[in-house]
Amino acid sequence: MATASKAAAPTDDGEPEFELITSPRQFASPPPLRKEAVTIPEWMTTSGRPARVTLSELTAAEYADFYDEGRIYEDKQIVGYDAKGEDVRFLAYCMRDPHGNRLWPKCADAGAVLGNLGKASLNILLNAANRCNAPKEASAAGN
Repeated sequence: MATASKAAAPTDDGEPEFELITSPRQFASPPPLRKEAVTIPEWMTTSGRPARVTLSELTAAEYADFYDEGRIYEDKQIVGYDAKGEDVRFLAYCMRDPHGNRLWPKCADAGAVLGNLGKASLNILLNAANRCNAPKEASAAGN
């Protein structure tokens, strides 16, 4: 059986080298979360400089929290999903400080700031957040 390699070089038959996981103890640390810095030239900081923010890939647990926060419950039953606030909620989870902490621990606080942002600037942030959270082309191949 082939063992894992850092570059996952293809074998003679074109398949990447891999190690079949048969126990959770075989896993090393997960790959680092992807990040992307975005500058919005039209959005000034209080010091008068253009705003730059870091958007980050969500962990599986963070994504579950993000999704659950959009659910609408009645009598402890899910009755719907708040798609209207999804973009701001997603950015509230993805926008981070240099230490990886969310800028807004509460999505409602993010809405107070991001809700006034123009659609073009909002799209710049959303596109970066989506790039960080989209599957990599190579990792999705064959699935």
